[in-house]
Amino acid sequence: MGQQLKMFKIFNTESLMSLNNIFGPNNIVGFDKTNIVGIKYDYENNQLKYIMQKVPFTLTQQLIITSQHFVDMIEKIGSKGFRSNIDLNMELPDDEIKQLNEYIFRISKAQTDKKLYKELIYDEIIRLEDEFGAEIESVSFTVQNKRIKFKNNGIVFADEDSFEVAGEVLSY
Repeated sequence: MGQQLKMFKIFNTESLMSLNNIFGPNNIVGFDKTNIVGIKYDYENNQLKYIMQKVPFTLTQQLIITSQHFVDMIEKIGSKGFRSNIDLNMELPDDEIKQLNEYIFRISKAQTDKKLYKELIYDEIIRLEDEFGAEIESVSFTVQNKRIKFKNNGIVFADEDSFEVAGEVLSY
């Protein structure tokens, strides 16, 4: 994966202009049909620590992806015909993880009722939280042999030519 982005919700056009002034327009990625932007970072020039120190939090809000947001994203990924892969915040038996990903893929193919599909996924996530204390750490999928990964801390890993698809998944 080529690029790392820290995602923020912006409140208005002033927010976007402020981020452009601070980080430069080449480091800001807007996601269509959302109020979410990503700020490019790396470990040499534009470090995440620097971004978090410079972001104007009076005009923005750090994006944190909750279980319900992940469910919406998983549904969106499935509706586009892609297969989602879920990583949890703890080690579970490989067969449990495989079973979870297979279950979600299987119900995405079988369900035409978007609401029922989301409820089934959410119920499975709640079961894992109750049974194992596990929470979703990230959801990823592959588009044209390029992986897009969303982490619960609001970080996206994707190639620049995949940003548009990433934005479509974010528009929940």
